[in-house]
Amino acid sequence: NDGRVYPSYVKLSAKDSFLNIAPSINGAPASSFTLGFTAFITCPPVDISGDYEVIEAKGKSTDGCCPKEVVLKGNTIKVTRLTLSSFKLSDLTGGLYFDWYDVYGLTKVDDSPGEIAFSCNEVFIQNSPEPFGDKFSGQGLYNPENKTIIYDFTNGYGDVGKVTLKKK
Repeated sequence: NDGRVYPSYVKLSAKDSFLNIAPSINGAPASSFTLGFTAFITCPPVDISGDYEVIEAKGKSTDGCCPKEVVLKGNTIKVTRLTLSSFKLSDLTGGLYFDWYDVYGLTKVDDSPGEIAFSCNEVFIQNSPEPFGDKFSGQGLYNPENKTIIYDFTNGYGDVGKVTLKKK
């Protein structure tokens, strides 16, 4: 009770008035209720496009061709702005897919591109099919101070990786 007082009857005219109790939404003669809503709030867009160096791409394939953990460094990944909040990566795996799967026909590092959604310094992998029919998923963070993108990825086959990119 916040101290407000409401009249028991609302007078419409000298002869007409009505009881000031509205039926509630749950069927009781009178009741209070809470109303809530969900809203997506995003941060102002930031352009993180440019050339990035792979500081480290570490991952493990579940395929028999390459069961050991692989660690790569030094590849260049091009990040291109698609919309205010989405970016294309020339190679989502930082070179891991090429290292693992060149035996199946991948010919260059950029054979596994991907897309990230970017908001409030968080990145989410989206719309990213991988070369063998499945799709990538994962998420990570962007650090605006040192201009790094760090994210984890996986696919439906169970391959996993962690990629650290630093803007050149």
